[in-house]
Amino acid sequence: MPLSMEQMEQEITALHEVLEARGINSRKTQDIFGREFEVPVNSEHKATVCNMRTCCSVAQPHMRTFWAATVGFFCTFFSTFSPGAIGSYIKRPPPEGIGLDAEEISLAGNLAVTGTILMRLACGPMCDKFGARKTFIILLMLGVPGMVMIMAAQSYTTFVLARILIGLSLATFVTCQSGARSSSTARSSARPTPPRAAGATWAAASRCC
Repeated sequence: MPLSMEQMEQEITALHEVLEARGINSRKTQDIFGREFEVPVNSEHKATVCNMRTCCSVAQPHMRTFWAATVGFFCTFFSTFSPGAIGSYIKRPPPEGIGLDAEEISLAGNLAVTGTILMRLACGPMCDKFGARKTFIILLMLGVPGMVMIMAAQSYTTFVLARILIGLSLATFVTCQSGARSSSTARSSARPTPPRAAGATWAAASRCC
């Protein structure tokens, strides 16, 4: 018995759902410039799926946003808490180290965390005014000099300044979440991602620095 038109539409819809669950844009949805999206999207052009297939892509705009947020936040997160791994070096007297005592190291860590908290508060208005992408770039431009300074630090002043700059850049957590929410649905952006996983360890890691 041949299928009715309604049954055929249901079969086609079910097929689309299966393909979209695998991260395939089977409906061939396009942006306003006529470019086909790499991943399935909803009516607002937000990505609806985040799986292993889509994570292997760097297509514009959804997956490039995802990977920019992942790499950018990882760099700032790693740089903020990396001094804990070189504690034995920074405690050594010059010329082998910087010669910092426990109080100085603790103060530098506290200033880094304080800077992060304050900058996260400021990031909300900045994202509203400049957008998440431009705010993200501003924060990375603050963090990169700090990363270079901490590698070449030979004094307590340079070390503290580097920690403060890197701490400010850790507010990229806010811009990453803002970017994820604007390019993906709540269902897909709520999945465990590298930025979210790193952010989940924030409270525990801050106690070490």
